[in-house]
Amino acid sequence: MDLVDSEAIELKQEEDEVVSYWQKFVPGLVSLQQSSASAVTTTTQSDGSATGHKLLVEPSVFNITSLLPPSVSFLKRLRDLIPPGSDIVVSTLSSFLNDFLTNVFHPQLEETLVEMCLQSYVQNDAFQEDPQWARCSQKPIFKGSVAFVEVVSAFCKMLDELTHDQLFSQLVIKQMHAYHDKCVNWYRIMVTRAQARSSDGSNATSLKASAQLAHNPSLTTALGQVWDSTPDNTRAPILEEARLLLGNESISTVDDFDLISDSRTQHALCLLYTSMRWTAVKLNSLRHISARANEDIHAGMDSDTEERPQLKRSLTRALAVNNNRNGSEPVHLPLTESTAALFDGIVTGFRELSDTTLRTLRLEMRLQLIRGLRESFSGSLIYPYPSTIVPLPNATSTTPVPTIDTTDSPDEALLVVLTNLITFDAAMAASLGANDHAKITIGISTTIDTALVYTMSQSNSLKALNAPAAAHLLTNVRVLQHNLLNIEPASTLPQARTFLELFLQGNEAVEAEMTAATGNQSRTGLRREEFDGLQRLLYQSGNGGNNGIPEKTKTRTSIEGR
Repeated sequence: MDLVDSEAIELKQEEDEVVSYWQKFVPGLVSLQQSSASAVTTTTQSDGSATGHKLLVEPSVFNITSLLPPSVSFLKRLRDLIPPGSDIVVSTLSSFLNDFLTNVFHPQLEETLVEMCLQSYVQNDAFQEDPQWARCSQKPIFKGSVAFVEVVSAFCKMLDELTHDQLFSQLVIKQMHAYHDKCVNWYRIMVTRAQARSSDGSNATSLKASAQLAHNPSLTTALGQVWDSTPDNTRAPILEEARLLLGNESISTVDDFDLISDSRTQHALCLLYTSMRWTAVKLNSLRHISARANEDIHAGMDSDTEERPQLKRSLTRALAVNNNRNGSEPVHLPLTESTAALFDGIVTGFRELSDTTLRTLRLEMRLQLIRGLRESFSGSLIYPYPSTIVPLPNATSTTPVPTIDTTDSPDEALLVVLTNLITFDAAMAASLGANDHAKITIGISTTIDTALVYTMSQSNSLKALNAPAAAHLLTNVRVLQHNLLNIEPASTLPQARTFLELFLQGNEAVEAEMTAATGNQSRTGLRREEFDGLQRLLYQSGNGGNNGIPEKTKTRTSIEGR
């Protein structure tokens, strides 16, 4: 019995020494009032810790940087205490930690990262406007984009404090790729036709007209030139864009299902553009080629059996890393040249998605205008002659022309188109920055001017025209030009006005302009094929060069310059 009592006393003394040591060097870990019995008895507390113990670090894989340095320091001190010639193999002291990091930490790290990233963009409001967007962006962005970047930044901060192993960086790159794919799918959802267009009657999925054109290589190149040109050199690429747009076969078949007319979808596309641009900038700021990163990453990327040994070697080197990071230093994702190429490709994907979205919005504005204007500038426009013919007001030419009453109001259909245009432009201005908004509106008057002349001369949409109808179309042109000034300052529609004025002047004026033309371009800006369409309308009007105006009512007068 004395032997048992003696051993119990020795154990109690050793326990008291351990408790005293932890109380001295790790305050709060062991309660001062605890008894030896409570020190070894475990019961569940409200915080999930053992009885008499307090959690100093939250149990999360992201806090490995708080636990690893003390563990490494302890193992180093333990190694120094081993006497020479001992049977203990020094290299095995860290094996348990290696096994923990390889078999427990890394799988939990990947699982945690995947779960947190999924939560950032699968929530119901992930693709809704963040109520607190102003704290991190100049324009509204997705709530999911903010959450995703925050998760990735926190992960990168942890990785930068550990070894710069590319297997860890690969986890981030994979999640970036997954989020990019999710955003692409969201874009396709917004721009998919409610009723698919299919020639064989099947339910094949198709995109709306502006989205299809946004992927057209020729239009993409032309738009890139528009946006990259200086203000003085934008006319040529804008004309090229307009002709490519009007020359596309799908323009003539655009219907209501092809248009993005819902204001909520328009706003969502603006959010997608700003979010993808913001995400690309934030992710690119994490890019860092690290001198401490290992280059050989491909051997185990797709093979778990090959990944483990390399990860173990890498985590073994992590035991020698000093935790000297300054909290004020920027957060980086450690990369090698190889992983940087993968990283750059995904960041480029975010930029391309934002550019595609902006092209979609730009083309959508033009498609809605072009389709709406067809109703006012197409068909057989034969209007009755007024009982009293008055001079045509505000004409630009000095050539004698028929005088027609043009005091009538513009078409109701045109007023609806203009109302929709102003609403669309207001939504863009509210959701986008000034430079991005300008990328949508720049050249709108040039495109519409070209589209009007094309509709009247080449598309066979305008079947017949007489002088009163031409004068009415001039009223429409003036009203349209006035409203475009609210969107693009200094907007003019010179070719549309010239086309209609030449029609009123007659075939002789047209022939004179064609004679004065140089090559395929006249001094009025009209092209040869447009003159051909003008002459076709003149001869289809009834009296050839008389524009369909009966001789008994036809008068001529000099017109003052506008």
